[in-house]
Amino acid sequence: MDDAVLTLGKIAFTLEHRTIVTKDEGGYYLLEKLPSEWHRLVNEALRIRQSIDTLDYTSGYRNFISVA
Repeated sequence: MDDAVLTLGKIAFTLEHRTIVTKDEGGYYLLEKLPSEWHRLVNEALRIRQSIDTLDYTSGYRNFISVA
């Protein structure tokens, strides 16, 4: 999940600025550009990528997977 979200940020940044950035930088770019309703998902992707131990979005993510 984290790769998909952060790669989208990386692609969006590259298309706008014509320079390639890291996935983490792409995630921070998404936090600047997307409405706040998406921030939990992006922050969770960044947390997974950076291996931080605090959870934020997992319960919502688990609910989504159980429905799908």
